[in-house]
Amino acid sequence: MEQQAAPGTGPEAGEDLIIVALSGVQRFITESRSTADLRAASRIMSELAETAAHTCAAHRARLVLPSATPSTGAPNRIVALAPAGEGADIAALAAAAVHKQWSDSVEEVYKGAGGAPATPGMPRVVWVCAPASDDGYQGQWQRAQQMLAARKRVQDFRAQAWPRTRVCTLSPRWPVDPRPEKRMPKHEDDTLAAANWVKRQRGRSAARDSPHRSQGIASTSGFASAFYRRAVLEHAATDSDVAGAVVDLHAMVAHRPNGVPAGTPVLDTPETPVPGLERPEGEALRWLWGRGGRWVYPKTWEAATLAREFGLATTGPGFAAFAEHCALGRMAASELERLMGERGVAPPVPHLAVLAQDLDDMGAHLGRTPTPQGHRQVSAQLDAVASAQTDLLRAPELLGDAVYAGGDDLLAFTPAATALAAAVACYGAPATAKAQLPSASSAVLFFHHRYPLHAVLETVRQVLADAKRMPGKHALSVGYIRRSGARGATVHPWRPETGPGAALAADDMAVFLPAPPPEGREAQGEQVRPRVLSPRLLADVERDRDALAELRDADQDDYEHELRRLVLRHTSGSTKAAREEFASHTAKRLRILAGAAPPWRGGGALADAVRVGTFVAKECM
Repeated sequence: MEQQAAPGTGPEAGEDLIIVALSGVQRFITESRSTADLRAASRIMSELAETAAHTCAAHRARLVLPSATPSTGAPNRIVALAPAGEGADIAALAAAAVHKQWSDSVEEVYKGAGGAPATPGMPRVVWVCAPASDDGYQGQWQRAQQMLAARKRVQDFRAQAWPRTRVCTLSPRWPVDPRPEKRMPKHEDDTLAAANWVKRQRGRSAARDSPHRSQGIASTSGFASAFYRRAVLEHAATDSDVAGAVVDLHAMVAHRPNGVPAGTPVLDTPETPVPGLERPEGEALRWLWGRGGRWVYPKTWEAATLAREFGLATTGPGFAAFAEHCALGRMAASELERLMGERGVAPPVPHLAVLAQDLDDMGAHLGRTPTPQGHRQVSAQLDAVASAQTDLLRAPELLGDAVYAGGDDLLAFTPAATALAAAVACYGAPATAKAQLPSASSAVLFFHHRYPLHAVLETVRQVLADAKRMPGKHALSVGYIRRSGARGATVHPWRPETGPGAALAADDMAVFLPAPPPEGREAQGEQVRPRVLSPRLLADVERDRDALAELRDADQDDYEHELRRLVLRHTSGSTKAAREEFASHTAKRLRILAGAAPPWRGGGALADAVRVGTFVAKECM
């Protein structure tokens, strides 16, 4: 049963208000192994929602939310006004259309594989209908929201008989289904349920030349190494040594290693380029631009790891030949790194960031504009904000991309170096789009490009929840996960700009980043080192935690003076004046960060800020 209708006064009173919602969207998207899976899951759910909206419109229902097909994809909840007395039937037709489209998708993937397996609970479509009545749209909206909340508390369960005992490694509520043979590389063997095979197939087709190519997204390695690869491409255009090193690295990926059986895929697998990187000329440079993200890291060339990934033997003469090939690949990546180092370019950073944002109290905001016209206006504003965020993220300055952007909800990946700037840009997107919307809470999580993605997604949701726990919400939470699993986070309220130079939370976190030399000093030929904050500051802050907390409560000026003294002890720079200036600026920012931290952290707030900030400065820049 997937419906609930409330009594009304009859069809003559006006129009029925219907809401058709796809439930479990976040769960389906989060249960992903790669960015390709993640984007595919988002697109699948968006297209199912579009089907619901089109079905409603095709049966004379007037769309309210979304007011039109959004440029960034449909939201998972469709609101429409139907002719009086027809709302329940139209909503049921929309739900049926969603189920049919999903069934067709599963059958397409499993065509020729002995029949499509069942995917119980996917998709889960719930709908409600508030019939026409004398209380008008506002009354219908309130009743529909109450009914939808009640409907979602009712769980439908279908009887299931599992012929297999193993469960899906991503979605343990489903049994493992056979791997579909259609266009699915053998080396991508996995223990997945049919629903996840559908998203896997969709994600892989988006990385190739196909109708879905424009829906692809770069890999975690692609985002993490984006700035390094851009520097390589810029130098290779005029530097033959760098260009030759790229050719050598490409050869190690594109050529079949000795001892690898014919028919086994070479290491060069399809991938989507990072938006914002300019497409170069030449085969090897185009490979680096589009598919070279992971191969510029020497540690990628671990023979045993790659052999397991590509389904090759991990022992015997064949593996020995493959290990020799991987050693040459590691040498090629290291040589490129050496050449770039001689040209002043640091090695590729192994971390990237995921950015999540959610508007605060969106339901209450819709409740304050309870008219069809008001809701359509909100819908248009959300679409404009989502479009602005997508464009901002893909700019060459940020080199990011959105998994999905719905105006009220955002999930995106960026290189580590631009994550805080991306958070600020997306936070300010409503103003850019001239939209009157609620404030936003944001989360930035730094992580290693080889860390399990599903664990990253679960953690960034927890970090975002911390931001929303702040009094008044409207906060930025910044966290990290080391490859070992160690993690930390710090939360601070966004402070809206009140005039020139007014700081935001991300600007306060930037105190931990290396400061550039004074303007004009390099032009004069002086060797000026940037001012850098040492991670050893954290040990001092944790050691003196109680004393600092007492000083903070007793006298803010003395507190800031002590912070300045500690920072100065761990600051490097070319001159005493430069170090003192940096220490003074940093101490002010640290006082702000600690003072605006969540109340539940108490005296640990300062250490949280220093822990996260020094990690970002040391590991991500």
